[in-house]
Amino acid sequence: MKKIIIPTLILFFFVQTQAQYKKRTPEEKAKYYTAQLSEQVKLDSAQFEKIYAINIIVSQKFDSLYKENLEDAPRKRAMVNIFKYRDAAYREVLSERQFLIFDDYQREQYEKRKKDKEAKTNE
Repeated sequence: MKKIIIPTLILFFFVQTQAQYKKRTPEEKAKYYTAQLSEQVKLDSAQFEKIYAINIIVSQKFDSLYKENLEDAPRKRAMVNIFKYRDAAYREVLSERQFLIFDDYQREQYEKRKKDKEAKTNE
């Protein structure tokens, strides 16, 4: 009986784990990131639509980048280029005040990730 139950439980937990990591589409990611940005900088409906369109493009670029299996240095350069595109496009849509709020939030998140990474390496 144990020979049947244990493999069944392992299979069940494996399937559950895989279901949790369902890959989201670029549209789903764009909707999520646009909603986050909207909470931070209070987008109006026209801005929301433009930012959503930008985020779809950015998500598609990241998806294609991850499919390429690049080395670390070329991948980082490509990511920087994607972020530069996103920031330039955001500047065209957002007011200066909104963009500064967004930029401050991005910087805070970067610092938080950096501290978390340092804490993990010091453990």
